[in-house]
Amino acid sequence: MKKNLFYQLVTMFVCLLFFAPTKAADTPIQLLCKMNEAYAQAKNFSMKINMDFFAGANDITPIQNHQGEVVKRGDAYYSSIMGKITLSNLKRTIFVDNGQQLIIYSTHPDAKKMKPGIDLPDTAEFGKSASYTYGQGTATAARIVIVPKDQSVYTRIEVLINRINNTLEEVVYQYVDSEEIASTVQRIRIRYSAITINKPVSDAYFSEAQFITKKNGQWTGVGRYLTYKVVEQENKVPQNLQRHD
Repeated sequence: MKKNLFYQLVTMFVCLLFFAPTKAADTPIQLLCKMNEAYAQAKNFSMKINMDFFAGANDITPIQNHQGEVVKRGDAYYSSIMGKITLSNLKRTIFVDNGQQLIIYSTHPDAKKMKPGIDLPDTAEFGKSASYTYGQGTATAARIVIVPKDQSVYTRIEVLINRINNTLEEVVYQYVDSEEIASTVQRIRIRYSAITINKPVSDAYFSEAQFITKKNGQWTGVGRYLTYKVVEQENKVPQNLQRHD
């Protein structure tokens, strides 16, 4: 359950944090705002992701490790992590689940309205219902410790932000030990590296041709995805939810 929750937080990348800027310099909240602004104003960016899963909150050796990457160019987006790939361009959104050997695609009815969601790990949900303090950082990065008042899911979140370019270097999620959220994982650490801002990004990342092609009027997988099941997800409101004014 925690893996699915985290995947939802990671695969969408750069969501506004909705913090009001403060006049005092170098407060944790102000630095979070600067980080968010750095990504929100970037036309292009890319980064590698390294995820470690720990059984105990204080463990040093992870029980699982996953690597991936995230790339954005304009409104186009690509992410690959934990065996799942998300691709969104002006025409289509493609979701690939390698574990299930499944490809789900949808065609955007109006390209002009196409705005893929791209999120940084979201701390906005806590808002003022959390404490924000500085922890032990590095020579070039500041560590912000977020402790939510509502600890039904997280007991603590740590965010490491580069002070030179305001990019995100690391996020650590520490989960509450609860029977309702049963899991062998108590802590997840995500490290971001090879970060580039506003540098050229290859067209190949955003082409659905790397996953699917149309043959005899039907979409099918290509290359290593040839045997995958391809499913169309229609962008339509279900009949029972449509308005009949």
